[in-house]
Amino acid sequence: MNLDADLDLETELLKEYSTVCGIDEVGRGALAGPLYLGLCLVDRNVTPPPQGLKDSKCLTPKRRESLVAQVQSWSLGHALGIATVEEIDTYGLSTALQLAAFRGINNLLAQGFKVEAVLLDGIFDFITPKEQALLSLWDVELPEAQPHPMPRVLTVKKGDLKCASIAGASVLAKVARDKLMCELEDPGYDWSSNKGYASAKHIAAIGQLGLSPWHRKSWKIPGVTKSEERRGHES
Repeated sequence: MNLDADLDLETELLKEYSTVCGIDEVGRGALAGPLYLGLCLVDRNVTPPPQGLKDSKCLTPKRRESLVAQVQSWSLGHALGIATVEEIDTYGLSTALQLAAFRGINNLLAQGFKVEAVLLDGIFDFITPKEQALLSLWDVELPEAQPHPMPRVLTVKKGDLKCASIAGASVLAKVARDKLMCELEDPGYDWSSNKGYASAKHIAAIGQLGLSPWHRKSWKIPGVTKSEERRGHES
């Protein structure tokens, strides 16, 4: 069974909140490249989602690309949030995800939208700060001219299969990140095929070429020795 995502959960939340934002990430498990978060905002005037909208991993590249413009025109607002390789290495994955989320929300606020509730794919809420130090990131990433309370965050297991707003976000993030990875200078890592993930050809290339500036040097990357890790950190 390969059903399209629907708006059941969004519709229920919109009884209480004026806007609901679906968020999904791409690149969490990659060995190289940045994190991309897609954000897809809907309100009570939302219409049925584009036909065939579902988790981006269930779609062919051509179908994903064809859905981008449809998702953008269907949603009330849309945005991307990005965390760099350097930020992943410096702060760790959880904080990098939070930074990307804050930046994406800030992007929507800058467009004049409110973000009252968030549907987040998965079971881990990486948006709501657990510590005061992380709460300060919210203030840093959002301009003083646009103060905005922290939205309510609901995690949805397999949300990219169930919720249209999350599925839309997954398409936007996947297409944008894939495009970036395909455009990187490539001495032999096969970015266009693996998009920074751990394919056999990618790992073999790391063994021959070493780590590039796009690799996450804080990670345990297959085929990389301790000396190579140190050289990577020093480069």
